[in-house]
Amino acid sequence: MQAAPLTPQISLTQLTQGRNEFIQRYTVEGRTGFAPDIKLSWPTLKDAVENKGGIANIQEIVLRLIHRLVDGMWFLTMECCQLDMSNGKIVLYGNRFDLTNNGITPSSFKGDFDEVYFSNVLCEGKPINIQTFVHNITFPWYQQIAEMHCQNELPDNDDTIFIKFTSCSYDYSAHPDRSLVQWPHIVLFLMNATDHGDYVDDADYTNMFTNRAGDMGTLCPPRGGNYEWPATLPTVNICMQSPN
Repeated sequence: MQAAPLTPQISLTQLTQGRNEFIQRYTVEGRTGFAPDIKLSWPTLKDAVENKGGIANIQEIVLRLIHRLVDGMWFLTMECCQLDMSNGKIVLYGNRFDLTNNGITPSSFKGDFDEVYFSNVLCEGKPINIQTFVHNITFPWYQQIAEMHCQNELPDNDDTIFIKFTSCSYDYSAHPDRSLVQWPHIVLFLMNATDHGDYVDDADYTNMFTNRAGDMGTLCPPRGGNYEWPATLPTVNICMQSPN
């Protein structure tokens, strides 16, 4: 089993390994193809988060992603929240949106986890323990997602620019200090463009998120309301402080 990288940025090799691991481990009704990548227009996602999410201070927005399952297919419910940067606590819960390949729509889902997902998704043939495994995943909008878009020097209001959410799995058992439980279903994100494809490779770059996917699996405790900021992720990013 592939050991999980302990960094917010993910290379192409690491991304490929995580995707393959997920396909080998996870099924719904014996099927492995229940969690295709979710591909969303960048301007649409940005508008939902910054203008419709209900959080005024953009630099303090964090997104909670909740695994969902309807008609045997996986998707995400995204909740916009405000994080107190001084103590890692979520202090305000804003609006929710469902993220699917059909786009972004306001969500009526109210729970912290989806019982249908936990009842039907099998990890290595066994049910996922709802009492033990992670219920949702939290990551910062401004310092990570918007920063990745900026570092890849992509236009802001171009519908041919996308963000993709993809399912991966890594082994966290070797790092009990970083996670109380194994993370059964990690979600990574990466930039994509119609005329370019995915912005992910294995070359070395000065900036953290240039041609990298982002790892949301290592960025918070598995349950609870506190967020543990990764040591390698700046709280103020150079790219977002400069004009594009």
